[in-house]
Amino acid sequence: MIYLLLAFALVSCSKSKAEWFSDFEQGKAFAEKNDKFIYLEFTSDSDELTARFDEIALKKTEFLKKYSKKFVFINLDFSDRLKAEDLSPTATEEERTQAQNVIDSTNVAMAVAIKYMIKQLPTTLILSKEGNVITTLDFYSPNENFDSKAPGAENAPLSEIVKFDDYNEICKKMDLTILMAEEYKNNFKIATGKGKVEDKILAIDEIFDNTDFSYRYFLRDLSQFVVDNDTENKSGSVSKHFQAVTAAKALDKKDDFSAVYEIYADAAESCQFLDAEDKQLMYYQATVAAYRAAIESDGNMEKAKLYLKLSIDSSPNSEKVEFLNEMSKYIDSQSVN
Repeated sequence: MIYLLLAFALVSCSKSKAEWFSDFEQGKAFAEKNDKFIYLEFTSDSDELTARFDEIALKKTEFLKKYSKKFVFINLDFSDRLKAEDLSPTATEEERTQAQNVIDSTNVAMAVAIKYMIKQLPTTLILSKEGNVITTLDFYSPNENFDSKAPGAENAPLSEIVKFDDYNEICKKMDLTILMAEEYKNNFKIATGKGKVEDKILAIDEIFDNTDFSYRYFLRDLSQFVVDNDTENKSGSVSKHFQAVTAAKALDKKDDFSAVYEIYADAAESCQFLDAEDKQLMYYQATVAAYRAAIESDGNMEKAKLYLKLSIDSSPNSEKVEFLNEMSKYIDSQSVN
């Protein structure tokens, strides 16, 4: 399993993977046109998991024939890019130029990986035709008999660390994934179609609650619908959707920490349906961003101190207060005199 640095990119899938798209936008357009789900795989040719599952199932005609009825298969492979980034310091000028050409040519694919927050290879995502993440998919599980503290464990082959699924197990997971994807599709149709607001919100809640926290960013429009249309919080869901929209807005600003702390601070003060601990969390997020902003500028921690005090005061009896008090001591120690 290969773990990626923050700055990375992808390269088109190898030609040996027939019936797979190597361009995300082309594959997504095909999925939209044909009303199919997307099987999106991020790989590298040096990754043992990828190679094994290609051999067991993913390159098999029978597998593709069976599941291409429901899925468009897209493979974004990192192999050439990783090699280009790992170029030897003694490389010739020609080799450096070739490596830079590979890097330049894979920036579009890199954007896809960054968008979906890919941190390790392989990663497989199941997407709706709109590009929302329905679920992740693994064809292996930890080997319970593997002792990570045993002598030489750090050099153990992957086959000892994980238990690989066989072809039948892979198909079972695919079949269960289809059921999950169809449920998502039905709820999405209700959420975005004509009908009662109450029914739409119920459908949105189903989608939201079944989506991993990391991928709720892609549901921001659905969450915004709940916030805008359930003005009395009859569903009881406004708080979680408001927080999700806030997190998405903050993520859009990424490293603009001043903008991020303003987003969270405004959120803490503007939604009447946040409970005490929700507000505490919003102010805590503002504190972290304000601290980062201070570190990157003049070191003035006044904003961070302000938001941290508001966080503590929002819910002084919460379980988080002990941690927040320790954080206050730390920020005081970092303050510019």
